[in-house]
Amino acid sequence: MSKFNWVLSTLLVTTLVSSLLTDSTQTTRAQTHLFGSGENVAQAQTKDNPPPTNPSAPEQGRPGGSRGSLRSSNPWTRILQPLAQDNQPAEDSKKGSSRGPCLLSPIALGNNKEMWSDRPLFVWTGRPIRVELYQVGSDKPLWSHNIQQNQNKVLYDKEALKPGQTYEWRIIGFSQPVTTQFRVMDSQKRDRIKQELQRLDEQLQAQQATPEEIARQRANYFTEQRLWLDVLQEIYSVENPSTALTDALKEMKQAVPLQICT
Repeated sequence: MSKFNWVLSTLLVTTLVSSLLTDSTQTTRAQTHLFGSGENVAQAQTKDNPPPTNPSAPEQGRPGGSRGSLRSSNPWTRILQPLAQDNQPAEDSKKGSSRGPCLLSPIALGNNKEMWSDRPLFVWTGRPIRVELYQVGSDKPLWSHNIQQNQNKVLYDKEALKPGQTYEWRIIGFSQPVTTQFRVMDSQKRDRIKQELQRLDEQLQAQQATPEEIARQRANYFTEQRLWLDVLQEIYSVENPSTALTDALKEMKQAVPLQICT
């Protein structure tokens, strides 16, 4: 009987120690800084929190949502975090910040300049006098807009841009233009995404979602597709943004300045 009691006691102690070690490991993982230089978030989502099989479903109804809340209680931060991690600037561009004019959206992020939207929202800082849009290879402006005082964004509202074509936009009014390029994705891929976004929009409208909530869910969808230029467009399209959005955007800009400046 005494031998049996000794074996039972040993098993209980082993189980207790194992449980304590597991809890400690989980707590350490949950304390990773949101926008720090730690583990790449895209890899973490692939291994530990894979994208849902139904990307058109609103985020709040998806499995795995509680795991995301360990990273941040701010839903906008959970969108901006992988955007920042996937687009780390070169070391020399991290030093200081430009006081001159900058392009904010759409901008080429490394080799990534593809976007779904065929009517981009142009966003900038500084005080240019005009925005111009060109099809790459042409010297004639496809579209231009004279900027009003204190204006920092404008939506392209002419004929839809052509799938598969690369465009260049620039702001004029300085010693030299500030310019960047983007490419509208091919028709087949674009049509698939259009259908999924339509289903998502219908669900959100049925739920009477606010304009910012609709923008956030669309941005979350584009994040899953790694379409960062469209994520930026959804973010900057929000009028009268909430404190949650402005705080998340400010934190991301401090960690990873996603902009093209003079």
